[in-house]
Amino acid sequence: MTLQRSQIPDVLTTAIDSFWPAGPSDRDRVACVTLIRNLSECGQCSAGEIVVLSRDATSMADVEAIIRALAGRRASAVLVPDAPFDPSDRERLRTLSQEHDLTIGLLGAHVDPILAANTLIRAHATSPAGQRRQTFQEVESLQHLAEMLGRLIGNSVTIESPNHELLAFSTISGPVDRPREETILRRAARSEALKWVVRAGYVNQVRRSDRPVRVPPNPDLDFSGRVAMRVAAEGETLAIIWATDTARPLTAEDEISLEQAAAAAATILNRQRETSRRRAQLVAELLDDVVQGRITSPEGIRSLAQNLGWNTDRRQQAMVVEIDSLEDLRLRYAENSGQKLQKVRDRLTEIVQLETLAVDPDAIIGPRSTGVIVLFAQSQDDSDARKATAQRLGDAIVQRVPALIPEMTVTIGIGREFATLLHTPESVRQAELAARLGVSLWGGNRATHYSDLGIHRALFALQEHEEMITPALQRLLDYDERHDSECVRTLAIYLECMGRLRVAAEQLNIHRNTLEYRIRRIEEVAGVSLEEPTNRLALELGIRVLELRRATEKAG
Repeated sequence: MTLQRSQIPDVLTTAIDSFWPAGPSDRDRVACVTLIRNLSECGQCSAGEIVVLSRDATSMADVEAIIRALAGRRASAVLVPDAPFDPSDRERLRTLSQEHDLTIGLLGAHVDPILAANTLIRAHATSPAGQRRQTFQEVESLQHLAEMLGRLIGNSVTIESPNHELLAFSTISGPVDRPREETILRRAARSEALKWVVRAGYVNQVRRSDRPVRVPPNPDLDFSGRVAMRVAAEGETLAIIWATDTARPLTAEDEISLEQAAAAAATILNRQRETSRRRAQLVAELLDDVVQGRITSPEGIRSLAQNLGWNTDRRQQAMVVEIDSLEDLRLRYAENSGQKLQKVRDRLTEIVQLETLAVDPDAIIGPRSTGVIVLFAQSQDDSDARKATAQRLGDAIVQRVPALIPEMTVTIGIGREFATLLHTPESVRQAELAARLGVSLWGGNRATHYSDLGIHRALFALQEHEEMITPALQRLLDYDERHDSECVRTLAIYLECMGRLRVAAEQLNIHRNTLEYRIRRIEEVAGVSLEEPTNRLALELGIRVLELRRATEKAG
């Protein structure tokens, strides 16, 4: 049985001279036992503690000040050594107990407070809750935690991400249902039972609760029921612990163990997240230094990369994940000194990690100001297969992001593979160009491979050259502006249709004779003949460059 404050007289027996228990409250649960000497040490105490005062606090004024401080910190009980207190002092202690809903005990004159504290500490440590809390605090991994919790409650346990990816699981204890088996085999919960649990609102209930939530069985789906406990930090759900109760029914003590395990899991996940974030940031900074040419020595890059776990000798390719409408995102999450924005950025990096590591467990993933940058490799021998896999990875991230981060979409660019470290900047620039053109030409929210850009790569390089807008094309642009006509649009469709008048007329939704008239007028205004192939090529390239320039300016 878990040690509670009401059990103090039973544990200390004749050591308690007087005992004033407060009414029932959430402070019945004992977190730990502490010995303190004076008022200044009250700051070290926390909710649920049994506090034993040493003999340094002898005056009634000192004791009262300590009791008030501990009541404010929601201590479970205070045990006071029997100083020369008169009956009025004892009555004052009784009144304080009632005023602050705080159990106060007066130790006998013959009792050493240190001995009393040690006795209570041993009693707490040997109680199930005391043992479990101490054990959970020593756990270093989620897998170890799941196994330990499974043994303590005598049932099967899984720890899953908020999106139901399997993070850890215990050895099967007793009979388990099919959904539990599928979760372990698939490394994620994807059964019809999960869909039912979500539809019925139990998952939302778990995410809002600070206590374990019981999910009833559903025999039609071969679901035996669960007890679920969320793992949370600062209001954010980091994971969910799911425990079966088929081997034996879970008790109130087991639910306390679930709460304690959830607290330990939150510590582990926060530690992992911070370690991962620091490493990703360092990798991203090194990668940016390489791309920008601030570090150029192959030996130096290789040495720095190896210290960060970056294998520079693999054949790799770059992928950039760019946040669409970045300015709107910054404004939307600007409050709290940017903390919300940072959380959203971290979440994006986590999503990219989950998808990418399934393709390449050794991938390099790091945050950047506009999104995330990735270096990854593949095992396929066929180059077309590698390209297809890279495209599927990009498409998966594009689809996953808005599903998990409301009101966010991303555009992804994928560069070509490179065989050596020296080609890293080139692949990154290719990926950045693919992402930029993905936004400019197609509106973003898509994944684009550099090799699929075709002529747009050349057009992008040419768009800054003013001579690409030939005098003939400029005359048409000026004419359209003065007369509110559509010479340039008509010419663009005519050239796109390779001079086929009937097809072009249908696209323009005009009669063929009307199109013939317009073409003659275009030749007059431009001062060139469209019968000449070089004239058609110059005009078409100019129009394409002009369209790309306008799209780029609009996207920017």
